[in-house]
Amino acid sequence: MNVNAPLRCAAAALLFATASVAQVQSPEQFLGHQIGADYRLCNYTDMTRYFRQIESASDRVKLVEIGKTSYGQEMLMAVITSPENHQRLEELRKIAVRLCHARDADEDAVQEMITKGKPFVWIDAGLHATECIAGQNIIELVWQMASREDAEVERILDEVVLLACPVNPDGYELVANAYRATKSTSTPVLYQRYIGHDNNRDFYSANQIESQNVNRAFYQDWCPQIVYNHHQSAPRGTIIYTPPFRDTFNYHADPNVIRGIEVVSAHMNARFAREGKPGVISRSGAPYSGWWNGGLRTTCYFHNIIGILTESFGRPEPTRITQTLSRRLPYGDYPDPIKSQVWHARQTVEYLQTANFAILDYASRFGPELMFGIWRMGRNGIERGSEDYWTPTPKLVAMAEQMDDANAVFANAALRDPRVYVLRENQRDHAAAVRFIRSLQKAGIEVLRATEPFEVDGVNCPAGSFVVKTAQAFRAHVMDMFEPQWHPDDMRDGKPVPPYDSAGWTLAFQHGVDVLRYYEDIEGPFEKLTDLAPFGSKVVQAAGAGWRFNPANSHAVTAVNRLLAADVVVERLPDRSFWVPQGDGVRSKLASAVAGLGVSPEAVDTMTTDRKPRVKQARIGLFDVYGGHMPTGWDHWILREFEFPVQQVWGDRIQAGDLNRDFDVLMFHTGLPGGRDLGRMSRNRGRSSRDPETLAKLAAALPPFEDWSNLAARATRLTGDVALPNLREFVAQGGTLIALGSECDKVIRHWKLPVTVGVSIADSEAEDGRRAARREEFYIPGSLVALDVNTAHPLAAGMRRDQAAMFRRSPVFEVNGDGIEVIAGYRNRDTLVSGWAVGAEHLIDKAAALSVPTGKGRLVLFGADVTYRGQPIGTFKMLFQALLTSATD
Repeated sequence: MNVNAPLRCAAAALLFATASVAQVQSPEQFLGHQIGADYRLCNYTDMTRYFRQIESASDRVKLVEIGKTSYGQEMLMAVITSPENHQRLEELRKIAVRLCHARDADEDAVQEMITKGKPFVWIDAGLHATECIAGQNIIELVWQMASREDAEVERILDEVVLLACPVNPDGYELVANAYRATKSTSTPVLYQRYIGHDNNRDFYSANQIESQNVNRAFYQDWCPQIVYNHHQSAPRGTIIYTPPFRDTFNYHADPNVIRGIEVVSAHMNARFAREGKPGVISRSGAPYSGWWNGGLRTTCYFHNIIGILTESFGRPEPTRITQTLSRRLPYGDYPDPIKSQVWHARQTVEYLQTANFAILDYASRFGPELMFGIWRMGRNGIERGSEDYWTPTPKLVAMAEQMDDANAVFANAALRDPRVYVLRENQRDHAAAVRFIRSLQKAGIEVLRATEPFEVDGVNCPAGSFVVKTAQAFRAHVMDMFEPQWHPDDMRDGKPVPPYDSAGWTLAFQHGVDVLRYYEDIEGPFEKLTDLAPFGSKVVQAAGAGWRFNPANSHAVTAVNRLLAADVVVERLPDRSFWVPQGDGVRSKLASAVAGLGVSPEAVDTMTTDRKPRVKQARIGLFDVYGGHMPTGWDHWILREFEFPVQQVWGDRIQAGDLNRDFDVLMFHTGLPGGRDLGRMSRNRGRSSRDPETLAKLAAALPPFEDWSNLAARATRLTGDVALPNLREFVAQGGTLIALGSECDKVIRHWKLPVTVGVSIADSEAEDGRRAARREEFYIPGSLVALDVNTAHPLAAGMRRDQAAMFRRSPVFEVNGDGIEVIAGYRNRDTLVSGWAVGAEHLIDKAAALSVPTGKGRLVLFGADVTYRGQPIGTFKMLFQALLTSATD
């Protein structure tokens, strides 16, 4: 054996690595400017061109496509590690997946895997594209990891696999191109298609394909132990917000997640101090907490991943930061205040590299602990789901406080957590059940499906029923999707402290699915679903008279829309079922319409010849504003998802009048002239100038995602003196105007309806004996409340009477006169079903949804958030029925 051979090989490897590093061009060399240079933003096209150059020049970097974006771009992730680790990457990836899902119970075998494995760290940026400096920092990170040769980077490369991902490619392109053209980051549309800023609110429902791509990377393909999510909205007078987060933390999260966040954050904060970088604030400095599920980093907590969020300061142009007097004095969460000064984007980029490398340094030093930790948390979930367990919710603790023996509550078998959830195949809304199961699967939850009928506790469950066991690593997420959230009372000075985002969101409740709960394990003819749960295609039997199908199935409206598009007659039966009469070729068209929807048309041989109301395809106009409006974007996505032929409407068309010529329905979730001043123009979220020259520059600069030739039309603001007469005429002549959320109050004022909006309480000192309720008297922050649905109303077709609805700063209606039809009110008992409510009793006898015949048309008002972030399929039905009944004969 030649003893010098290993030395020569090592020398050759070193020469190759040095040459490889030398070939990696710096951002200045490739892009022509430093990352964070004043007035410069890199778009996604240039970013990916640069990443591909780095990939071709470096043996440390491999680009992987994790999916497409809503506009069809590649969503690229840079996998960065040592050349030796790249050669073993598939082995390392499989180890990470096995540890994450924790099916291996033998700790010795796990330790052997850990010895062979490496920790995986995910760092993303650009999710909120107007937070553009945080988004740019990922370019600097990839370059530094590909080019630096110091001991720290070499150690990180040897001991860590970094997954670096710009997670909103479309937003990068839109915002950077707009800034280059106008020196403003405002764009004429939302920076992620349909949902904009809510792209960080979609990760448990996973409606959008970008969310699905990220979830697949997190919970199926790569399974990182740390996720670092960059954002950019530092508390005033500071440079960066870092964890730990404030209370409350969700009781389903494993305590190792909470402690893991603390220790990783301490490593980060210590590094900022060591490098002499002031202006770092944490915990009490901002409202961020660990209660809510649904964000990129927060959904991680329900999957045993340490999720880190930072919020930083900085703009592309130099910006003055002023340290307020209230923050001049150091304290525990802000030990090093920053001086007032002019701040440059490059400084933010440098701060963010400190944070990036602090996390990578921690992972390189404590990799075995991270890998063991995610396995241990997964095993905790499996073990809790395999035995009697009582989650200490605020509701359970409150119950215990009323008992002589408080501990007896936590031994009461009737109060323990379910071990198995079953969704029967033959439930009233089959499509909603499948959509719910698909959301679970997209979040990495294991789902079983019955291959044959089975029986549990005397209940017959057909083949095709879904079974979800809690004995799995992601048990916390399973529990959070099926069970109510009971947010603790969080009061300060006698007033409720607003939670970060929503307080309650149980997806099973929002979908309106029927769930069977079992408190012991069950076995049966079950197979694991490896693909997304199928909706299925039902056989369309021959029929003498025609076919009926039930509007309780959410996909019934999709089938109707397909039939109407194919010129097939669809009618309404007295029970409001959809009826398709027999005719030439109708059976074949019906089979095509219901294919893949899980809709079961019932063949009927005889039917009365009485005339039945015919369903016509309504011409739907959805109003939107320049810059986009997130709830409206969700409405747009929902209508397209269920195949309604919706057309976006801008201010110029409303101002032009003669609306009945083009529309049967106009929907407003924003933009109506507001308040008591009928001449006041609607406020628009975009702040860029809308002069013709600026709009022309934008139209020329923006990527070809949409047709930008109509920017002037989009920029037209509605004015009360022109728009309101046109809208009144539209309704008077037979049109349906649908208002959602805060737009309801405007409609009530403009049409002078006998409806009071809001909650008032008796007060002898008030002028008329009543006054508006204060926050400490009535407060429901993003929670689910129970409706009492008037199922006899045509717009409630297919609804269940006790459907849960999202209440989020929602207008509450009190009807004070005749001519107002209540579609749904609030249940007068156990009104809160998930979340937090102060003064829920004030909802008694109040209404959530109204229909008001007006002239030949009608006004439809939805106070409850019936389209909340594309989630509440149970309340979609009221909106869908309003659309389908707007153009009947």
